[in-house]
Amino acid sequence: RVWRPRALRSLMHLANTEGGLAGGLTTPAYKLGLVELFKSSRWGQAAVFEVGSHSGHITSILSLLFGLVFASEIEFQMALDTSAGTLRGSPNVVHLSMDGSRPYGLSMLAANRNIRA
Repeated sequence: RVWRPRALRSLMHLANTEGGLAGGLTTPAYKLGLVELFKSSRWGQAAVFEVGSHSGHITSILSLLFGLVFASEIEFQMALDTSAGTLRGSPNVVHLSMDGSRPYGLSMLAANRNIRA
């Protein structure tokens, strides 16, 4: 990804501005921890599965760090609102409206050989 280093620099700049990473249910320190943990360029080719994407604040950070983000949300309307709002400019995010807590809730992903746990 050509844009990844520039996007990460932009994210770090945002982290240093007042209220920059304050949105959502997680702390700015948690979000910065994600960036620090996954800042290596090797993650730019990997995929991640996020359970409970809610309003997309963590999902947007994951979309800068990983090549592909599967964002699952149990509430269909929340998933629609997030994909049209917070994550509108994130082409590498796949939105899934599903209940991963149900038996076999993630079975639809099992047939895809590109997904490994």
